Amino acid sequence: MTCHLHRIAFALITICALTAPAVAAQPLTEGESLRLGLALPELAALARGRIGVAEADALEAGLWANPTLEFLRDSARSGDNAQEDSVLLSQPVDISGRRSLKREAGEQRVSAASADVRALVNERAGEIRRNFYQLLLHEQRLAAIETWAGRFADTERVVGKLRAAGEASGYDLRRLVRERQTAEAKRAETQAERDGAREQLAALIGTEVKAWNGVAGRLLPGTPPDIKTLLSRLEDRPDLAALAARAAAADLDGRAADRGWLPEVTLGVGARRTDL
Repeated sequence: MTCHLHRIAFALITICALTAPAVAAQPLTEGESLRLGLALPELAALARGRIGVAEADALEAGLWANPTLEFLRDSARSGDNAQEDSVLLSQPVDISGRRSLKREAGEQRVSAASADVRALVNERAGEIRRNFYQLLLHEQRLAAIETWAGRFADTERVVGKLRAAGEASGYDLRRLVRERQTAEAKRAETQAERDGAREQLAALIGTEVKAWNGVAGRLLPGTPPDIKTLLSRLEDRPDLAALAARAAAADLDGRAADRGWLPEVTLGVGARRTDL
């Protein structure tokens, strides 16, 4: 059962040990965001905790009941001075097989917890990707709006000189001023959205995005695989694997409950001594 924990710990903790820290002068990429976000220690601690609880429950379900040691002294017999001492060691024995079934059910729940951790990692990776591309979208929008506002400012200066020379009307100049102000307001709005997306991504990857030289990537996704390939990957989905493991555990629990009519046997061995 501990192999599940070791695999998850290896997948989540040693990622950062395989690669050197990124250079701040380089742009932040999707792959680097995933590496940083999935290597956070709190994610690994959460994985260890979930699998550890399931392994502890499985271990408890497979343990034998504790033996019982009894010592009795009886000196209340009437008519003589006899004293009787008894020592008894007893052990409950499972002859119904319920203990083994519950142990197997616990192992299935460990598998379900491991699948839950994989699903959690996939969910966190998807959240990092969404925030990364949201930030990339705002960065590209901001660059386009800044170019737009800069062109309006250049045009306004040219029209202002023509207006001073009497070759342009004041209406044209006022219209350009309004367009420039609209572009500047749109730039401020997009910059605020960019800063919000940057902070969300920084919270997910555990480092400041400002330390990087922007973000680099491609907004348009690649060609998705065909439907046959997607259907063949359904069995690898961790959420479906977790449901299957929990269904198997529930079936084993049901089989153990069906054997409840069998008696519980207790074996004992001991000694009795009587002094007259």
